[in-house]
Amino acid sequence: MISLPGRYEIEREIGRGGMATVYLARDVRHDRRVALKVMKPELGAVLGTERFLAEIRVTANLQHPNLLPLFDSGEVDGHLFYVMPYVEGESLRSRLDREKHLPIPDALRIAVSVAGALDYAHRHGVIHRDLKPENILLQDGQPLIADFGIALAVSKAGGERVTQTGLSLGTPQYMSPEQAAGDRAVDGRSDIYSLGAILYESLAGEPPHIGGTIQAIVAKVLTETPVSVRVRRPSVPEHIAAAVAHALEKLPADRWSTGQEFASALQAPVVPAIAPAPGSGHRVGEVIAGPRSRRTWIWAVGSLALATAAWFASAARYDAAPPLPPVPVVVMMDSPHPQRVYDPATLRAGGTNADDLTEILRDQALALVKETTSSRWDREEQVLAQHPDVILAHRSSFYDATLLGDSLLDRKYAAQLYPPAADKFESFMGYVARANPHTQFVIYSRGSWRTDAEASAWITSIEHRFPAIKGRLTVYKVPLTRATYRNDTTAAEIKALTLAALRRTGRLPAPRAP
Repeated sequence: MISLPGRYEIEREIGRGGMATVYLARDVRHDRRVALKVMKPELGAVLGTERFLAEIRVTANLQHPNLLPLFDSGEVDGHLFYVMPYVEGESLRSRLDREKHLPIPDALRIAVSVAGALDYAHRHGVIHRDLKPENILLQDGQPLIADFGIALAVSKAGGERVTQTGLSLGTPQYMSPEQAAGDRAVDGRSDIYSLGAILYESLAGEPPHIGGTIQAIVAKVLTETPVSVRVRRPSVPEHIAAAVAHALEKLPADRWSTGQEFASALQAPVVPAIAPAPGSGHRVGEVIAGPRSRRTWIWAVGSLALATAAWFASAARYDAAPPLPPVPVVVMMDSPHPQRVYDPATLRAGGTNADDLTEILRDQALALVKETTSSRWDREEQVLAQHPDVILAHRSSFYDATLLGDSLLDRKYAAQLYPPAADKFESFMGYVARANPHTQFVIYSRGSWRTDAEASAWITSIEHRFPAIKGRLTVYKVPLTRATYRNDTTAAEIKALTLAALRRTGRLPAPRAP
């Protein structure tokens, strides 16, 4: 512990973080309580006193009602320190730990205030770089951002030498992809991402990316699109979910440009019109194969175009109970991932298992809709808007490592990649089940369940997690000896399961007795 006689009297330690130890102290000169933050000795050794203090002076000039001001800074006995007001309240981290989910108005009020402070600081050339719930203090319910610009000052003062201390500038759950990738030249849009992650957690009860290790979390930040916050909390208004998703875009250019833009989007249901990336999804009602497929079918007896027109003409959302399409809708979800496609000919054609399933069902009076999936797929709302009667999907629809540059990395990183993919898939099913009471689910896989008992146990686990899906989930173990839907027996079995699921919805009549 450092000693600053005549300036500060240290009372006790009140916190410890990656960069500094925090003490409650009394400012002797002004007779006030302050938070005295002492940088780690190994960090101070590589920063250089004069360089760090010169960088931190920029923070001292920031004045905003939602920014915690910098009172003082200096060095004593080789220890760098800085001083901020002591806030008698709690951090947002403490409140989230206690409540897990914030009331939606509270979460938005905090986020809008923080976004305004970010906008002000960014216009003055200062970036936080380590925005997280621990750094948002709540005083009489009003948010105050602490440590603004400290991480930036450390980065500028220490340069590449900082990495030698083992210090990570940023917290993985709230770190932007460009920061996680080691890009030191980040701008204010990195803070926008961090605020989006904080608001996501405030609404959903957990950050957009979680994992057992720092490396696992960073991998998800770099490669995985988080599920919509409405999947985890359906009461969140649609425009709020869209604003949060926009803040969490992987590329800075795709995010809100300023804090003010983000704040405005949270206060009014106005979001940017963003075209889906190639291969990431298609218009509601469009039936299409994989992005590289040479086969595209548009098949709907009774006219899928007429069904689509009816859905749009209703101008009603799913929770307003729109009329059912004139023919049953089957949504088929699968990936063109090389390790997922069952038939070699389908793989060579650039197709998916969903292509083969379409061929199997094309003689039925159905609207068949194909969704090409991947770890980046995020079209939950679009699928739900189609009011599907059956979702026919590969259990590993969201499991792939293609964003890492090599699909064969799947096996190497299975432990890190599969759990979030499985959670995303199960959460998607739970979301649809809650929102659409009649949708049936037929899920197929080659290796997920070795026995019927394992398959039943998986169904039970899903029903326990999402009670709304109870009695609506069927699984199909694709036999390894005939693991292709071009096999007549396999095709007949999956077709029978799909038609049986449709009959349970009451949308398909029972077969006539011979």
